[in-house]
Amino acid sequence: AQADVTMISVPMGIAVDTARKVAPRIPEHALLCDINSLKQEICGVFQEQAKCEALGLHPMFGPTVSSMRRQKVVVCPVRPGPLADWMIHELGRLGMDIITATPEHHDKMMAVVQVLVHFHTLVMGGALRRTGVPLSDTLQFTSPIYRLELAVVGRLFAQDPDLYAEIEMANPFGQEVREHFLGSTNALAELLAEGDRQRFVEEFAEVAKYFDGFTDEAMAVSDYIIEKLVERP
Repeated sequence: AQADVTMISVPMGIAVDTARKVAPRIPEHALLCDINSLKQEICGVFQEQAKCEALGLHPMFGPTVSSMRRQKVVVCPVRPGPLADWMIHELGRLGMDIITATPEHHDKMMAVVQVLVHFHTLVMGGALRRTGVPLSDTLQFTSPIYRLELAVVGRLFAQDPDLYAEIEMANPFGQEVREHFLGSTNALAELLAEGDRQRFVEEFAEVAKYFDGFTDEAMAVSDYIIEKLVERP
């Protein structure tokens, strides 16, 4: 309670309860932060129960990165002040890309960036397992894109299942994006089963229009990654 800065860094499932216990005990001159993956509830606790300055932080990278430079960190200002300004300045000084957002907007974006993406990856892993084809057999026929996709899937399943359960289940906007995923999956499966080539082309064009402005970057980035992947021993 005497520290100038207190950082809450605990598993998602106990983060809010921890905040409730800690927030009232931090003196007014200090700064309270967290690095939880969801912000609405914990920032609400900071706002209601803390007397000190408070910031919600969400580093958008894991502990294995070699440098913080150009890594994104989301900042949700809750109770502003000089120490909060200092923290934001220090993050910028480390070369981090600072994204400022309200707690609600942060959680809505995480429903897309985390919940939807991880849901897709979980489904991909489950579908591969259900084929019954040994993974080693598929790797003999792999294209660079398949290996890249497989690396993403394998990376997720090498980590803590409780973490991904929390990410999928705790976000209040998660169910909505999963329903969008399932709706898109079912619609695509239906038109493919019907052999409706024209409708496929039309749907493809609509999604391509949504990605307009990003496709050139997507090609450049994926080409770069594929080149590095092929060069890897």
